[in-house]
Amino acid sequence: MRANSAALKSIAFKHLALASQSLGLVLALIPHLKAILSAYVPEAQRQLLREVDSAHADLERHQQELFAKFVSILEERRRGHVSTLAAALAPSEERRRPETSACVKAVVKDLVQMHRHLQPLLSRQHLHAVFAQVLVAFDAGLLDAYQT
Repeated sequence: MRANSAALKSIAFKHLALASQSLGLVLALIPHLKAILSAYVPEAQRQLLREVDSAHADLERHQQELFAKFVSILEERRRGHVSTLAAALAPSEERRRPETSACVKAVVKDLVQMHRHLQPLLSRQHLHAVFAQVLVAFDAGLLDAYQT
């Protein structure tokens, strides 16, 4: 989605969440619309209703792409924050007690901010799906950051 197509300077979590919410509404209505149409469409034209299934699959795929965009935005931010992780993990005489590094705090702040924006706009199932994908991406990404 291009930012200028919606007269927006940038696309935020809220905009993507609203698009996902709209897709969710249409996806919930499509089976009912198909049932209503099948009652009125002549038998010779019933094959056209298969196109409804194709449209439904396309909309579901688009919604999954929106969820993947949430994950990619957070993953990009995580990569930016953990670039300084090596310095924070280096042993130091000044720091005898382990402390939470600023980069990890920034990653957590981004996660909390995204959750706060998405929670009122997405259903519980969709929010769970997004954060399950975030968890998978962060597991691999943070492990690589700690290993390097």
